[in-house]
Amino acid sequence: MGSRDTPTPAPCGTPFPASPANAASVPGDLSLIAWDDSTLCRLASPPLTPMTVDVHEYGALVAEAALDLIDGRPDRDRWSPVAHFVSRGSTEPAPK
Repeated sequence: MGSRDTPTPAPCGTPFPASPANAASVPGDLSLIAWDDSTLCRLASPPLTPMTVDVHEYGALVAEAALDLIDGRPDRDRWSPVAHFVSRGSTEPAPK
């Protein structure tokens, strides 16, 4: 790590993507961002920064779409709830 060409942010699928073999310091060398929040994100060390969406609203919209199709109503454009950035301990500004 440490090269100007080395990326500083990285998406991850779980709060435990790194192994002891990885030399990156989080968030010093690398900022990690998860998609969707979970208890594991909050319990990770450092706590993992997520992009999060209202899963209850998302589920209601999916159910509404399924019921519309079952009832024979025509399909229509739908929008997913907006995701929000929740800053925690796994992100910081990139080094200069």
